[in-house]
Amino acid sequence: MPFSPDSPFHLLVSARDTGGAAHLLPVLRAATRRAGWRVTVTAAMPALEVLRTAGIEVVAAPSDEGEVLAFAADLVRSSRPDAILSGLSGQGRGIDEALAAAAGAIPTFALQDYPGDVNPGWGPVASTFLVGDAESARLTHKEVPGIQTRIVGNVRFGALAAAADPMAMRAAARARLGVADDRLVVGFYGQFLEIDGYWRTLSTLGEALRAALPDALVVLRPHPKEDGARRLRALELLAGGLETILDPLESEQSVCAADIATTCFSTSLNILNYFSRVSPRPMGVGLYLFMDAELVTWYHTYNRPDRPPLAELALECREARALPDLLARAASAHEATRLWTETNRVLAAPADVADSVLDIVAAGRRP
Repeated sequence: MPFSPDSPFHLLVSARDTGGAAHLLPVLRAATRRAGWRVTVTAAMPALEVLRTAGIEVVAAPSDEGEVLAFAADLVRSSRPDAILSGLSGQGRGIDEALAAAAGAIPTFALQDYPGDVNPGWGPVASTFLVGDAESARLTHKEVPGIQTRIVGNVRFGALAAAADPMAMRAAARARLGVADDRLVVGFYGQFLEIDGYWRTLSTLGEALRAALPDALVVLRPHPKEDGARRLRALELLAGGLETILDPLESEQSVCAADIATTCFSTSLNILNYFSRVSPRPMGVGLYLFMDAELVTWYHTYNRPDRPPLAELALECREARALPDLLARAASAHEATRLWTETNRVLAAPADVADSVLDIVAAGRRP
């Protein structure tokens, strides 16, 4: 029977990582506006905290691999969904992968937030991958030949930017940080990488900042999985005389406050790209840090693209000795204007595409 928007429809949604949860939020909010829809959400930490903080009712899923398969099978049997929509997380296995394994004949959809990301889990993967663009589809097909993909655009950043006033957000965020308009703010967006190359990168960044931008306020935004010991170590490596603080802001506010946003390869810089696209004036400059050979090897082992998404709309550092000059360049109004102009040329105007995702999922429901 053809699907009607008013037909009863039960969607089971899952997430286990912060990125997956953030991409699913616009879709979950859109689903609540659909007549006849019932949505069950399950998540493990840290996605559980993200979704509950956003006001979403969530069934807590275990993080332990020994428990989550049985949990997923029981949830599928008891809820009998028409379709399953999951986020895509990084390494490891959890509720997203367990639901793919337990789904049987139920159509499964994976909402991809990092280009080409495929997590095989316990074998079965989602029957359809919802991807951002043609390059993401190509990379996904390379990983899983014959898999079905649908291009939906960037769900999270499109929804954020479509409703954003970046200049107002920047003013409010900098006021909360207590910094004057003319003081340089440098953000570092951390990742949960358990390799020495990550710490060497932080150390190199701290040294370069002390040499090139000694008066800057350095704001460290740790990955949600990082504990107090990792956060303290990062602060110590960055500081060394620089004023350095832990980020008190949400990620969207934080990238608006920063004049230079640095990271190894966090998608936080993509928030900056999309906000720049709707900003009436230049914003901050993104800078990817690929100076350490071990970190670069790790990136290419676990990530499909040769470069981070939209890397052409930021600066990249490939040699430690070049970093002080790159930081000085990133701090210039000329570079901010150049990248803002290029962003407006390259990126299409952002749109909230959450309803398009729901239409695809509904059309693929179990007969």
